[in-house]
Amino acid sequence: MTGGALKNLFVAIAPNPPPRAKPRTSRTTKPAENSADTLAARQQIVTLTNNLRQMDLELRNSRARLEAVRSELFQTQQSRAELQSKLLTREARRPYFSVLIWCGFAAGILIGIAGTQFVHSITDTPHVDRSIYLR
Repeated sequence: MTGGALKNLFVAIAPNPPPRAKPRTSRTTKPAENSADTLAARQQIVTLTNNLRQMDLELRNSRARLEAVRSELFQTQQSRAELQSKLLTREARRPYFSVLIWCGFAAGILIGIAGTQFVHSITDTPHVDRSIYLR
């Protein structure tokens, strides 16, 4: 805080000073009532302290669970990215794969037809023209 800021603070407070706080009551007045109030206040402080500790423990447990879930989410996202890249790689190869299958199918049909014609040309004997015997 600089000197100028401190001066401005005193100047702002000087015209309107804050009201004075009420004086505390002495401990000697009403000792029985004061001790009952003190016991109740101490009991309330103990209860609130225990509640605060329990809430702090629950908060730490919740944060630990949150970190575990975040870690699991991160691993799931990495697995999803890996699967997507594998799927894209497979789909990128798919057109070539289907073209290869169709070319293999067409080549198989042509080889089958050519093989059948070759086998028939070897096993079939040429037909003898028997029309000359009919005269």
